Amino acid sequence: MAAAEEMAPRPQNIYLYVDSNATESSSSFDAAGGREIFFVDTNASDYSVTGLPSWCILENKSRTSFILVCSANDGEARSFVFHVTAGSKTVKINVSQAETAGVELSSTGWVAALEKVLGNVTKTYKNADGNADRFKGELNSAGKRHGFGIYKWYDGSCYLGQYDNGTRSGEGIYLVGGSSFQFGACEGCMVYVGGYSAGKASGNGTCYDEYGRALYRGRFSAGAPSDLYPGKGDYSDYRFEWIPMEGGVYFGETFRGVASGLGIFLADDGSAWLGHFKNGIRDGGISLPYGSGKVSR
Repeated sequence: MAAAEEMAPRPQNIYLYVDSNATESSSSFDAAGGREIFFVDTNASDYSVTGLPSWCILENKSRTSFILVCSANDGEARSFVFHVTAGSKTVKINVSQAETAGVELSSTGWVAALEKVLGNVTKTYKNADGNADRFKGELNSAGKRHGFGIYKWYDGSCYLGQYDNGTRSGEGIYLVGGSSFQFGACEGCMVYVGGYSAGKASGNGTCYDEYGRALYRGRFSAGAPSDLYPGKGDYSDYRFEWIPMEGGVYFGETFRGVASGLGIFLADDGSAWLGHFKNGIRDGGISLPYGSGKVSR
């Protein structure tokens, strides 16, 4: 008897759903940008995401989901269409983003979060007017600020970064306390992020305006820019902003909407983590606990 012919497998009908939609879906971001997770349901072996603009990136793509990260918008409203494809199936995703609302850094949610962190300070300092400045961070054996810490002046200005024997030295973030002030001689600069030496901006640094837009990225010496200010480069990918995250809020430097550079994670429980971030991940710094707990690295 002749051997039975081997049966060929029947072709499988591919299905694809993105957030339960089989053909088209939509999403929107405010001017500050942010992150959104999309859930994918397909019986195909893999799927692709195509058509993203330069101001959006894809993160954490897995078998069942991916995250779309949209950078902040400092111009007019914008929109785009991207596609999720598996086999012969495609779902169109319409995404829009609002125009910049002109939200000042001083009016966003980080203010309340930082106040919660400073609710239990390491040390207070009386200024010339008799008002108390507050510090939370590391001290040396002589009781001077040494290592990482947060210092907030009574007028609302704030420094987050490194100290050496009581003096700002290393890397830090300086936030100007009010719209009537600016950082040194840098017109329009409300946030400085970069190097310090002997209490003054030195080395590589970046100035940001009141909306977190980069004005200058370059060298500093004795507290002033070493090159033409404001800079003439394209700094649109670099911002200083606050990003809601699971368990708290990130406040610091970003690259294309993702935490990258120097910043602080302000947790809902009143603790904080100050240091460097790389592609949204912590990359060296210190933990500042809520209450009187010891600062740890």
